[in-house]
Amino acid sequence: DYPFTTLTPQLGVVGSPGWGDPFVLADLPGLIAGAAAGAGLGTRFLRHAERCRVLVHLVELSALDEAGDAAEDLATVERELEAFDPELARRPRLVVGSKADAAVEERRRQLRAAAEERGLRYLEISSATRSGLDALQVEIRRLLAEARAAEEAAGGEGGDDEPLVGAES
Repeated sequence: DYPFTTLTPQLGVVGSPGWGDPFVLADLPGLIAGAAAGAGLGTRFLRHAERCRVLVHLVELSALDEAGDAAEDLATVERELEAFDPELARRPRLVVGSKADAAVEERRRQLRAAAEERGLRYLEISSATRSGLDALQVEIRRLLAEARAAEEAAGGEGGDDEPLVGAES
């Protein structure tokens, strides 16, 4: 319910009958400017992202007193990933606007435009209304399948226990 309340990475298994194989999801604390240099929880959780095949950038759409530009929130996360490990910035990614049920239209527009500029898929979800969660699972599964196929084509090993990360901002 509150920004920056995820203080330690949380791992969970996502799986539903008829949806295919389960996958591991890692919910990581939100990235702030300077995280790659140790600000906030910094490198303590960025190390977890290195094990992830796919990155999901979760950016809040609702109004907050300190809410700024949603595109800048995404850019901050990208800069920190690049500074920590440039390879992380090249991983398959998805941009997800959260709290869509309480979205501020300007933040929604900013985030959608930022995703489009980067050629990334954009989805919106609401945990409160459960909207968009099925579409999110479908898209995550698609990206994971593509990442696994690319690893196999390159002769990589990439075990099935490798998680997906939800990076909050």
